[in-house]
Amino acid sequence: MRTWYAITCVFLSCAAGSAAPLPPQTPPPKEPPPTLIPVVEIDPVKGTIMTQHTEYRLVPVTVEKVVERDGKKIAYLVTEHRPVPVTTRRLWAMTNLQAFTADGKPLPPAELGKRLTPGALLLSAAGEELPEPAYLKLFKPDTVVVVFKQPGGNATVPIPPIEPKR
Repeated sequence: MRTWYAITCVFLSCAAGSAAPLPPQTPPPKEPPPTLIPVVEIDPVKGTIMTQHTEYRLVPVTVEKVVERDGKKIAYLVTEHRPVPVTTRRLWAMTNLQAFTADGKPLPPAELGKRLTPGALLLSAAGEELPEPAYLKLFKPDTVVVVFKQPGGNATVPIPPIEPKR
């Protein structure tokens, strides 16, 4: 018993002494993470970009609940709020945004127009400044990062209904 105790103590003291020091703690980011936004359409003549956004909205739904009281089942109606995904499109003027690469280099509007195609993803900053470096180092250096001067877009564009396939 003493032998195992001595071996365990020696092992733990050696393991603790040979461990590499921990890296210094970096403080967590202060702002929310950037979001990825798909580009639906780009019009270099008008200087606009259309993006698609999915938001969740709470919708009231009336449901029937059954409760047992005094041995009797009682049904009553209750209004619950359930999250429902809503997809919208926003139209942005290229004059209302600043574009950068993930390594912090500014992109001129002409270069932005060449890089963006329908289906491309933009990395959108949460505020009016570039996202913190802790977030940007997760992406390739040539990723397009957009900072919108006017949050929410210039206009919300209705999405045309999708025709069912026959």
